[in-house]
Amino acid sequence: MDQRNGTASLRYFIAVAEELNFTRAAAPAHRAAAAEHADPRPGGRARAELFIRENRRVYLTPAGQELLDRARLIIDAAAKAKAAARTLPMA
Repeated sequence: MDQRNGTASLRYFIAVAEELNFTRAAAPAHRAAAAEHADPRPGGRARAELFIRENRRVYLTPAGQELLDRARLIIDAAAKAKAAARTLPMA
């Protein structure tokens, strides 16, 4: 997980969900080549199936779509919080 802001797993999940391809998602997510086999579920512990792999294709499940929508909101909120923190005066 990204030690700076804790969003690396979510970013990787979003990349896989948008690409619908584990290999292509690994590059923009700055993952190692082995990441195509890594668990794209945030924290690797989601209890719901997020993807369906079928004949070399990947599809989002309804739970995956729900998580994608929420993950985008979280990433956006984290970026806004980071930007706001930069405007605060130093103590």
